[in-house]
Amino acid sequence: MAKQRPAQGSVEYLVVLAVVVIVALSLVGVLSGFPTLAQGVSEKESLAYWQGADVGLERRPTSAPFPARA
Repeated sequence: MAKQRPAQGSVEYLVVLAVVVIVALSLVGVLSGFPTLAQGVSEKESLAYWQGADVGLERRPTSAPFPARA
């Protein structure tokens, strides 16, 4: 096995750390872009789309209390 110079381990660590940081920042950038894709769609357009789809959504109030458990 070849003998490593003292600074080689530090440089390898910094390179790996830089790659991890770049991948993490790229992932955050991609995932943060998804909510902005749907901002131009109104509730009426969304409802019309899902009512015509094979899998639909039922419109129910979200503030209704949960049924009591027995």
